[in-house]
Amino acid sequence: MTTNRNKQRSAEWAQLGSTLGLQAYRALETFNERASFRRSEARLGAQVHSNIKSAHVLRGTRNGRTFALTQFLTMANLAHIFEGDSDGDESGSWWTAVVVPLDPPLNLGLHISKSRPLQSVFQGEDQRLGHEVADKALRVESLDAGKLRSLFAPRTAEDELFLTALAKGGADNLVVTDSKVHFKLPGRVSHAGRLLRFLEAAFWFRDQIEARFPRMIVQPHERANQQVWHQVAASAGLDFDPARMKIHGVLQGIPLEIVGDYSAATVHTAISLRWPRPLNYEVELTKFASDRTDLPLGSTARTLTRALDHLGTTVMVGQQQVATIGDRMFDDTFVIRGTCEAAQALFNPPQLRQNLVAIAASSEAVFLTQHGLSWFVKAPIAGANQLNSHLQMAGQTAQILFPEAKAGYR
Repeated sequence: MTTNRNKQRSAEWAQLGSTLGLQAYRALETFNERASFRRSEARLGAQVHSNIKSAHVLRGTRNGRTFALTQFLTMANLAHIFEGDSDGDESGSWWTAVVVPLDPPLNLGLHISKSRPLQSVFQGEDQRLGHEVADKALRVESLDAGKLRSLFAPRTAEDELFLTALAKGGADNLVVTDSKVHFKLPGRVSHAGRLLRFLEAAFWFRDQIEARFPRMIVQPHERANQQVWHQVAASAGLDFDPARMKIHGVLQGIPLEIVGDYSAATVHTAISLRWPRPLNYEVELTKFASDRTDLPLGSTARTLTRALDHLGTTVMVGQQQVATIGDRMFDDTFVIRGTCEAAQALFNPPQLRQNLVAIAASSEAVFLTQHGLSWFVKAPIAGANQLNSHLQMAGQTAQILFPEAKAGYR
């Protein structure tokens, strides 16, 4: 019965994508409401043209701005114990997220969501927006109370209306972070009309928040960090965007971005490379994180992969082909999707494997696809030495894959 229901839900999801003209992508990591939009995008693997399933992410544009629809499964959570879900099973609950990015991001470690019973007991007290209705209905987290107040504190009648709407949105599981606005809907929702209504609401909240961006203060330590990043960018011949805390440009023939990536009371430095052309191999790689419960590859599958003693054997786990290449350190660090032959060919250079393992050692997440490489370092905003180290690693790694490019960063 469960299999038939899953097939039906996947068929409905595929039909939704067709109806709205959306593209489907493989997800290398389960959607995480606390992650940044950049990480949500980095987790996207190859585009899927047929046999679309609930696990695939639907992506499109509206008025030139990106949005995404994604369905995902979560384990039971005490904070949600009072909320029913008609589409759950013994392993957890299904949800559908309607996701719209904020640009520029707010960069204050923001996470606003519905306030739930017992949440303050287990997670501590939250912060206040200065609006009675919103403060009662919402749980607010940030790294900077001053920036939070400058952005959201009510000053006008229009602000009052916005905060009241924000409180009402919380009842529909509205979530706001530094870089995205999304609704988290119970169950696997594929009704186009319903999702479009939530999409319109998400766009409205996005527009309201972005319109308030100029009022947000810039703290002295932020200006100091911006000055350091600007100097590093200039010395490497790259550009710096202070509003987005982003170094960007072409590093020795390879498009690159380094971003101060804030989300949900955490800070990451995100490094992204875009290959000058797609890789010749259909291989996708993510860091294996044993402490994560939202991995696309379950513990049983990982145990099976290890049991094969890393002899270069390819196994099928669900609909995913998982490969090892025979390098124990590398195989223990990453989950590799693709055939063994393709994986062994792509990761044959020892220096490439060493670089990727070194990147993973300091990173919370790593994603390599046919189109690029991204990694996320959970740490305070990087200083000059760390930025130069990231630039050097990025240049060296890209040169191994694309030796015809100019020499790596020195």
